[in-house]
Amino acid sequence: MLSPLKLSHAGEQVRDWCFVDITGKKHSPFTSKKTKALVAVFICTDCPIANYFQPSLRDMAKKYEAQGVRFVLIHSDLECTRKAAKKHAKEYAITIPVVLDHKQEMAKQLKAEFTPEAFVIIPHGEVRYRGRINDMYISYGKKRRAPTRNDLDEAIAAVLTGREVLTPKTKPVGCPIFYPETDGATYLDAKTELRSKTN
Repeated sequence: MLSPLKLSHAGEQVRDWCFVDITGKKHSPFTSKKTKALVAVFICTDCPIANYFQPSLRDMAKKYEAQGVRFVLIHSDLECTRKAAKKHAKEYAITIPVVLDHKQEMAKQLKAEFTPEAFVIIPHGEVRYRGRINDMYISYGKKRRAPTRNDLDEAIAAVLTGREVLTPKTKPVGCPIFYPETDGATYLDAKTELRSKTN
């Protein structure tokens, strides 16, 4: 299990991340001294919970942009095409850079497990937070009327003010990320069943 605070060698890899989004634009977030944090969120086109949070992520990215926080949305689903990702971005009015992670390199470096799962990473590669966006979802298909904790927003605010993130790791509720080399064929059936419960 990945520590919420240390990435060791993976931290060096994240610090050097350079990626091209689905529009063809190149991003190297940590090459700029203005970048205070990178928020990486793993998503999937057909995960209802990940889709539910798109407006919140868009608003959060806009809120923190001027303070040096960069956002990226990552598709690590092997079946997601560029065309599908572009259609999804248009459908959900996504303005955050979207990246295809077909080799699952980004997911493996962070040991991401679910969509949506968020990571707050500071310039030298340390993960200060990983987990849910907020606690709106109690479990698959079960939501609160309103969230009681805005974990991702609170973590970003703490990083920007130099404070300790009081809860550096939370458990996401969402759709599992499929790793073909470690997950059996029956996992695909389980993934489909879990996603159906969120509708």
